Amino acid sequence: AFTLVDLQADRVRERLAQRHPALESLCEIGWIDGEMSAADTQCRIAQRLSSPDDIGIVVICADDDHGNFVTALQTALHLSATDIPIFVRLSTSAGLAEILRDEKSEAALAHRIEAFGLVTECCSVDVVLENRLFRFAREFHRAYVANRAKAGVPDSDPSMKKWEALDESLRESNCEQAEHLKVKLLTAGIPPEAAGHSHPVAFNDKQVEILARMEHARWYAERRLAGWTYAPPPKNVAHRTSPHLVPWEELDESIRQIDRDAVQAIAPVMVDLTGSSPAPTHETS
Repeated sequence: AFTLVDLQADRVRERLAQRHPALESLCEIGWIDGEMSAADTQCRIAQRLSSPDDIGIVVICADDDHGNFVTALQTALHLSATDIPIFVRLSTSAGLAEILRDEKSEAALAHRIEAFGLVTECCSVDVVLENRLFRFAREFHRAYVANRAKAGVPDSDPSMKKWEALDESLRESNCEQAEHLKVKLLTAGIPPEAAGHSHPVAFNDKQVEILARMEHARWYAERRLAGWTYAPPPKNVAHRTSPHLVPWEELDESIRQIDRDAVQAIAPVMVDLTGSSPAPTHETS
């Protein structure tokens, strides 16, 4: 579930529905018509994030750097009794963003805020040519092909093509999977920034099952938002139909195993791309 705040919430809702018609069927969306920095709006946001059973974040992404920064500090103040992270869009690293990243900064609330969208990061050589996310996506696809080949899937299957020849929608799906990596690591209690370095990646059987369900749910939402629909076998990439667009409980065991394989591929991919040592085997539970 998420809540969107905008001075023209109805207009944004209409545009969002036109762009992603399946979105509201996949998640619960709340709408607040108002100014993000307004006291009333801040109180309503705090109320929506007050449930101890929910994991919440706040993302502030208006066009004004200064306004975003001030709103982020106001939001941090309203949420001071929680540890909810706040992400704020800042286009340049000078000034405001530096305050957030300065470990010696006296602005205590600033340490709960993280800047994103910096031009220096979005336009770096690493991002433009082949960023970290892209490398993870390609390695996840490589692992998928290897596992499916062992299961007897022929090379003629569209999803078995080499990365360079893969359909664009399938490459995007791999990128979405790579982008979801942080969520899976956090769910398993592994700090993403330390994964593969000071904190080796390893999952027990229970975690694999939980993360496999998460991966299917992520894939289901991603496919639906991309315009895919359910249809009986076989999968048709050109028509964007798949027989696997069903809840986890309705999946064949062989398809569930694909999601488990995707989760179990995380550890070796982390080793390959971070140069870390494999995690020691530990007991399952």
